[in-house]
Amino acid sequence: VVGAGGNFGAIVLGNIIRFTTDYDTAFEYIAWLTIGLSLLTPFIVIRGYRGIFFGTEEASQRQSLLVPGASPKLVPARFKNRRPQ
Repeated sequence: VVGAGGNFGAIVLGNIIRFTTDYDTAFEYIAWLTIGLSLLTPFIVIRGYRGIFFGTEEASQRQSLLVPGASPKLVPARFKNRRPQ
């Protein structure tokens, strides 16, 4: 979780430190925010993949992500019919 917020996380955490009265309170807010958000991560589901608690795994979706030849968008048109030499 640490560092994963990027620019948005830096702005949010910077404002928490800026608008609280002391550093102890600011870091306590940041700690509770980190704990709360980390408890939500098991509920993330990516389409086509099974999550920790729910969701279904679709083999067709997974295959198109793993096999470059399965998706015409991954192979440029000039290389489609090219034979290896």
